[in-house]
Amino acid sequence: MDWVNVFILSFLTFPFLLMIDRGNFDGILSIIMIAFIYFFSQKKYLISSLLLSLVIAMKVLPAVLLLLFITEKKYKALFISVISTIFLTLISILFFNGGFGITCCTQFQSLAYRACFQPLFSVNNVVYNSVSLFTLCKLYLVETGTILPS
Repeated sequence: MDWVNVFILSFLTFPFLLMIDRGNFDGILSIIMIAFIYFFSQKKYLISSLLLSLVIAMKVLPAVLLLLFITEKKYKALFISVISTIFLTLISILFFNGGFGITCCTQFQSLAYRACFQPLFSVNNVVYNSVSLFTLCKLYLVETGTILPS
């Protein structure tokens, strides 16, 4: 297959351009995941472990794919992927406003808040696990009786 055709069919399609326009980085993560699958199937475990750690550092859900290294008995690649994920996560936390300590404290407070108050919101679908301005507006409209909780 010609690489120009692959580029055109991958990066110049309407869904991909719309995703980039809207700032949704899940598509970029899926491209990195496809590269991970390609290198894993080619038995290039070092490159695939680094690609997987990059994706896991941005979203936790692909961490399930670490089991692939266990099934292939590639424990060194598994270890490299876990260590590089931790390294990428810690390095990215350093760039947050306030530095490492304040960011970690804020995240732990957020986890404690969700553990305490999430059951209150799970009765109806007013809040979808977000902290956006839309959620605050929707909570206000529900509390004033303007709209019904959905």
